[in-house]
Amino acid sequence: KCSNELGVMTINAVDGGEDFCNIPDKVVLHGTLRTLSSENATRLKNKLMRIVSSVAETYNCRHDETNFNDMYPATVNWPEYAKIVSKVAKQVFGEENVSDSKMPNMASEDFSYFLLEKPGAFFWLGTNEDGTGLPNLHCPDNDFNDKLIPKAVELWIKLLEDRFSASIW
Repeated sequence: KCSNELGVMTINAVDGGEDFCNIPDKVVLHGTLRTLSSENATRLKNKLMRIVSSVAETYNCRHDETNFNDMYPATVNWPEYAKIVSKVAKQVFGEENVSDSKMPNMASEDFSYFLLEKPGAFFWLGTNEDGTGLPNLHCPDNDFNDKLIPKAVELWIKLLEDRFSASIW
């Protein structure tokens, strides 16, 4: 069972000044905030605002503005459909190769909008054959394992067969 209190905040860009020996008059932090509920997002935004104001006051600085651009809601699977994907994935990949141990996950995902409107399940296919770990999806040195494609196609076909009670393959 997961907690809706989970949240991840990432500061992934800092813009300030252009000279190594001068203190800039303005610094802008860019980042993301990911949560599993809108209530927790509001709570964490308020907490961030208190921290920023406190740090600015401590160092006799001004905190002029904070903008939040809410881009993606949490990607929350419908339990019934997540169970179907898990069942079929175990048939295709073997039970020992299917896990939900990394869930919930705080990935920012377009698919979240679909899940707000229609039932479904978002899932990943692991591409790491030797267990040594791979660079994250959006890292420049990520290299998709093309050998996974046939098994991925098989998974999608088996999902269709399951959902439509049909034999395609």
